Amino acid sequence: SVTQPSAPPTIVEALYSYDIGGGERVAADAALGFARRGYRVVCFGMYGNDGPLRREIEAAGIPCFDYQYTSRMRLTRRFTYPLELARFLKRERVAGLHAHYGAALDIGGRGWRLAGVPRVVVTEHALHQYQARPDYRATTARLLHRADAITVVHPDQIDYFVNELGAPRSLMHHVPNGVVVPAEAPRREPGLRQEFGASNDDFLFIAVGRLNETKDIPTLVEAFGMLRSKTQQPLRLWLV
Repeated sequence: SVTQPSAPPTIVEALYSYDIGGGERVAADAALGFARRGYRVVCFGMYGNDGPLRREIEAAGIPCFDYQYTSRMRLTRRFTYPLELARFLKRERVAGLHAHYGAALDIGGRGWRLAGVPRVVVTEHALHQYQARPDYRATTARLLHRADAITVVHPDQIDYFVNELGAPRSLMHHVPNGVVVPAEAPRREPGLRQEFGASNDDFLFIAVGRLNETKDIPTLVEAFGMLRSKTQQPLRLWLV
């Protein structure tokens, strides 16, 4: 008899949304990376059903589903959404689920526990929500048991989760953000330098992010000014 090859395991990537953002970019790259490694991957957005990242993911052959929490009826979604999500996860025979931000523990946690998902990893990208909202901090601390592992993007965040939220240190893992550099980037660089008035001799620092208090742009500008005073090399700082 001929042994039939087993189907690849299914991984669900639960994005915050499909809009442009740091955490969303990490989630999309993870989904694309899992698919390249031979896993079957499906995605859904917890706070949005559409956006440029959805089109990028679907173009790679990865199906995206509509499970936006806030599109459900406000009075009943705390009860109906977990059941709906559990049916979806059971139907897809999910072997592992990767979600983003502590809010996923509250919004999706009951659903993936009802479905009996064997392995759940939650990635936290920032701490400002915990520091600004005691209710958010308390809810996350209470629901940490809904994840098999929590990854953070900076090692200092592990100490915060352990000391402030009471997380077991064994639950926590530091996984720094990676950046996927497009193959065409080196070919485009000379043209971009010319377009924005930079010479080939300029050393470019490029900061990409929201222009709000959380990103602390003034400290970046101050540090750049200090560096310029210590070198003769032409420097430029681009804020994107």
